Amino acid sequence: MKDLLAFFMGAALIFGMAMPVAFAHVSEAQEAGTSTAVGLPGAGLTPHSPFYFLDRLGETLRDFFTFNKEAKARLQIAFAKERIAEIKVVLETRGVEAPGISIAELHLKNNLSRAAEILEEEKQDDGDVEGLAKELDEDFAHSKEILEETFRDQKQKIKDQEEGLKQKIRAAKVAGNAAEEIELKKQLDELRAERKKLELREDKQEDSLREDEEKLEKYLGDKEEAAKAIRGAEERKHEVLAEAEQKGVEVSDSEFKKFDQLLSQAKELFMRENYKGAKQLARQAKASLEGTKDTINKLEKEMEDKEDDEEAEEDEIELKQPKLLEEGEEPVEEMGVEKETKSPEDKEVKEEEENIDDLLRGLED
Repeated sequence: MKDLLAFFMGAALIFGMAMPVAFAHVSEAQEAGTSTAVGLPGAGLTPHSPFYFLDRLGETLRDFFTFNKEAKARLQIAFAKERIAEIKVVLETRGVEAPGISIAELHLKNNLSRAAEILEEEKQDDGDVEGLAKELDEDFAHSKEILEETFRDQKQKIKDQEEGLKQKIRAAKVAGNAAEEIELKKQLDELRAERKKLELREDKQEDSLREDEEKLEKYLGDKEEAAKAIRGAEERKHEVLAEAEQKGVEVSDSEFKKFDQLLSQAKELFMRENYKGAKQLARQAKASLEGTKDTINKLEKEMEDKEDDEEAEEDEIELKQPKLLEEGEEPVEEMGVEKETKSPEDKEVKEEEENIDDLLRGLED
């Protein structure tokens, strides 16, 4: 009894310490002027805050004093949504390499795994978990979409900065400011590298969330699970097309041939109430889009390399201009236009034509 009393007194003391801190310290999101997206809870203290442990401790105590299993599962999803809010804020305010993202991702994974464990415990007790699993899955799905949108927005922001730098590079080149041009090109390379890191982080995050979501999905009914797999495949195609448009890459319909065939077969099986087969084919269709993503990245790289090559050719022509002027030759004004030269054979033909013209004029006289 004394031990239990001591525990409650300790918990009360911790809450007494945590509450003033929570109110006294403004979250990083508020400091940066970042508003929380509709559908997400407030990020509160992020992993970069020295008081983040109090936030985590408060969640542990809330879970401890929640005794209903369904309520416990809903609480874990609520915590998972807060982790997504933290990732969003850190990504927007500190960048893709901020260590706080990895910390929030780890806790997010733990929250989803714990929710799946609770569903399994409820199922073992002969409880009907299908309805609860659907509720949790739908509740978390919207937050996941917001996180995906955040990554897209950050990539677009970097892309816009790249375009701005390219304009400045051209202006510096026209002005003949070589030092500024070199510095701007260095910044452009850094931005491109940051965008690649962002894409890698996005892919890693996506794979991790997919694995954790599947832990929840297995408690859905076969029909609902198949329907979600089909929706997920369709949404993924829209995302791939949006990414191609963002990168300025044109993707032919043939790139989606395998996807379209698999998804069509999945829908056909669904109509025949073969839900397991429909789910399997829909997931295969979604997986086939990874090859299309690779093609988009390859085409983007080719476009960037072409731009770099054209800039290098322009620089080389500009370097040759002063030398050509010194030698008395006409400068090459346009890239890709070579100065016309005549071979010895051409000169001989020209001389013969002139001699014939002279001879004809003599006969006329």
